[in-house]
Amino acid sequence: MKNLLCLHGLGCGGDTISLLNAEEPDLLTALEMLDINVAWHPSISLEKGEDVRQICTDFINGMRKLDFFILEGAVPMKVNAVSAHNKYREKGERQ
Repeated sequence: MKNLLCLHGLGCGGDTISLLNAEEPDLLTALEMLDINVAWHPSISLEKGEDVRQICTDFINGMRKLDFFILEGAVPMKVNAVSAHNKYREKGERQ
């Protein structure tokens, strides 16, 4: 099984909405057909905060193989840029 990691940059998540609206096949069927495991996606995964950091760390340290990476949205060019759609951090956490 191949691993997919998805992150959101600065943006609205419209690509995710389109993907979730897929039909024939629907998203879950397509992932099963392609033998893809969604390791984490900000809109459909339950993990947040430290759990997401651990998932990313496991990929960085080679504990899990990353086969596909999707970055949805713009890449912030400013230090400490914040997106209203940033679900990576715990609620109330600020840098």
